[in-house]
Amino acid sequence: MGEKLVTDINRREPADRNALAPMSIAAIAETSDFRRHYVETYWGQATSLERLISIVVSCGCDTPDAIRERLAEMAVECDADGLNHALRMLELYGILDSLEIPFRFRAAWFPTAREVLGSSEVALADLKRSASR
Repeated sequence: MGEKLVTDINRREPADRNALAPMSIAAIAETSDFRRHYVETYWGQATSLERLISIVVSCGCDTPDAIRERLAEMAVECDADGLNHALRMLELYGILDSLEIPFRFRAAWFPTAREVLGSSEVALADLKRSASR
């Protein structure tokens, strides 16, 4: 965000470089490039399963049972230990706020930004294929 804002300011005439309007920030945040960068930064080293779980949580599955049920519907195997590990990693990455139930996003804009990758159904299908390999 900072780099894009500086680039935007530097493109202006010198007399117009002394202020930054909230509209400038919003305009950058709404670009596909920034949303993709935001999501990929938060996911960082996340495994396909961790990414899949983060999308499942963004779809409203906010308890371990709900997540495992949704994964089972998708024919993705994940035992309790695997789920707990993935949830801990999502908390470590700063995606989930804590492991308190119901799960909530610390990265509150994550579900919105993630939509740049396609609908939840499309993203889930893509990640399911990756997680099943």
